[in-house]
Amino acid sequence: MSSSEKYRIWFSLTIEHEYYGTEPCPVQLHILHETTSLFKQYDILCRRMNVNQWIFFVKSLEIENEDTVNLHFELRPEDMTLYYVTDIIEDNLQTNNYELKSSSEINKWIELIIPIQQSMPDIHVSFNSKSKYLEYVIINRYQKDNIQIRVEEKRQQIKFTEPKVLEDLSLGKGFRITSIDKLKMKKAYGNYMFQLVEIRSDGERILSNNLPFPRPDETSISSPSDTVTTYYYI
Repeated sequence: MSSSEKYRIWFSLTIEHEYYGTEPCPVQLHILHETTSLFKQYDILCRRMNVNQWIFFVKSLEIENEDTVNLHFELRPEDMTLYYVTDIIEDNLQTNNYELKSSSEINKWIELIIPIQQSMPDIHVSFNSKSKYLEYVIINRYQKDNIQIRVEEKRQQIKFTEPKVLEDLSLGKGFRITSIDKLKMKKAYGNYMFQLVEIRSDGERILSNNLPFPRPDETSISSPSDTVTTYYYI
C-alpha cells in the first residue's frame, strides 16, 4: 500500500435513542483491544463527527476472510439516564450489519460488534425506551385533612387512578396516584401537561397546573421495576 494513498470514507455509524427523540444520543464509542490491532493492520481511521456519529476511513482494504473479521466496540453512556430508560436486550440482538451484546458488569453497558466487509453500508443503531407507569406521591402538609384531589392530563390523553391514602409517611398524610397505562420514557414530553385538582363542594380548584414529570432515575418505592415517581407537597 502506498503511503501517499488517500483515505476514503468507508462507512458511518450513528447511535440513536427513542428517549432523546431528535436530539443526539450521548454515548462514547470505546474501541476494544482486538479492534485496535485491526485498525493498525488494515490502516483504518475513526473520527467522531457528532455526539452520536462516527465516520470510518480506509485506504485500500483487502480482507482475506471477511467472515472471521469483526470490529468490537463498547458503547459507554455519557448520560447515566441511559441506564434507566433503555429497553435493554435480554439476549444478543443480531442484524445483517451489526450485533449487540448487553453486559451486567459494572461500568459496562453494550458491546457493539460489526462484521467487516469490503463495501460497508452506513450503520444506524437504534435503542428503544422503557415504558413505565407514572406515579405521583402527594404529601399534604398545609391543606385540610379531608382534602379530595385528583391528577389529570389536561387533554385527557393519560388517565390516572383514584388517590390511595398513605398514612405512614413521616412528612405527613399523603396520596399515591398512578397512571393507568405505561408511558414511553422521553426526555421531553411536549404533548402532555399534568395538573393537580382539588375537588370541593362548591367546585374545583387548581393546586398546580404544571406538575413536574417523574424523572427516570426516581423509581417508586412500592413498584421500582416498572414505575417512576415524584413527590409533590401541598
